[in-house]
Amino acid sequence: MENAFYVTELERRSASTWADALSAFLTAHVDYKGLFARFANDEGEEFEIPLTDAWGETYSKKQYARALALQRQMGGGERPSGGEAVAAWESPATAMLTFTASSVPNGERISPVEHTDALHESFSYDGVRDTLRNTMEYHLGLEADEWGYWLQAEPHGMGGDGTGMNACYTHLHVGVYFDAFELDLEAVGPEFERVIDKHVEVCEYASFSAHDYTDTDYLNDSDGCISLNTGVENMGSYLAAYMGGYTEELLDKPVEYLAWGAIYWSAARRRTSRSKIVTEAIAADACEQRAESPESNQTDPHGKSVTWNDGRGPDVVCACCNSGWSIDQSRLDPPVSDQELSTALPDGDEESDEFSSELSLAERWPNATSAATIGESPTRTTIRTRVEHELKLCDEVPSVPSMLGRLFIDPKYA
Repeated sequence: MENAFYVTELERRSASTWADALSAFLTAHVDYKGLFARFANDEGEEFEIPLTDAWGETYSKKQYARALALQRQMGGGERPSGGEAVAAWESPATAMLTFTASSVPNGERISPVEHTDALHESFSYDGVRDTLRNTMEYHLGLEADEWGYWLQAEPHGMGGDGTGMNACYTHLHVGVYFDAFELDLEAVGPEFERVIDKHVEVCEYASFSAHDYTDTDYLNDSDGCISLNTGVENMGSYLAAYMGGYTEELLDKPVEYLAWGAIYWSAARRRTSRSKIVTEAIAADACEQRAESPESNQTDPHGKSVTWNDGRGPDVVCACCNSGWSIDQSRLDPPVSDQELSTALPDGDEESDEFSSELSLAERWPNATSAATIGESPTRTTIRTRVEHELKLCDEVPSVPSMLGRLFIDPKYA
């Protein structure tokens, strides 16, 4: 594919000090105070919404609420809107995997951004995530919709005196949700050891001494790099204690958190990611709450109306939230392919014209339930649908180049 981007100007940028990055980070956050976005409808009625960034109290509480939504969808429970969520899994359980790395390998201090990138890249690009998937689906025998993960970066030094070697540097918690039905949890813990081993192997600054899982009771020890939790009624709170549990205002958080946040803000790095099944479960819970809320225009509960999904993930999804969570995939038949359509329609010769005049569209295409014409090409319709669906799953709006690369879209359609 041709490169759709070209350089028009080069500008030299020098590295900033950590202190300068922290100052700019806090200044940018404070600048959001008092900012509002004003909207108006067709009738001229105006309303305002306060603007926030991804570091304030509002965002932290949203992350916490998402963790609780997972608990409800996977284990059942009452929603804030009053409805009762039905457990999707028979025996939900969680595992917490912790990945870290030294900030002073070989006695030399490395930059916090380099350290951060080494940790995240080991999980996302260097095989740790693939090893986790193989562990869950091959070694434990789970289906793709019977497990998911939530990765959350956290700062070192929280709750301490801030003098540790890695204080203010990052480490990763990966919360793994899975259905433990017919699984022996005593045997599950050792299966995660290969995931830790992979991280130590591929992360340049990681060592086994910091991930020593030998002689660990995975079901009773919560301080190691592998811990299991089963029979816990509040799975969401268990993981939320690690993931975004600091729900106070940013300026009230410890200095270790502020210095750590400056790393991610200044380098434009993501500090959280979730597997698709986890994201869809959260979307389904929000969909149910909208249907139950008197302030929402949505009346259909999650999954009552479904549509076909041409993008990634489940084929049959909710028409309201585009999530396939807990939806029977046999409810819809696959759409008619181009080849089937070409076969059903006339080919333009005289015999076909005569055939076309004798039979109606319904007779020539008996499997169709409806017909319509649209003002854009099928290719553009598919691209637009995929982009709209992807945007609903994003915490932050990605750039156009990022979206093109993520969905493998030809830049000519941008």
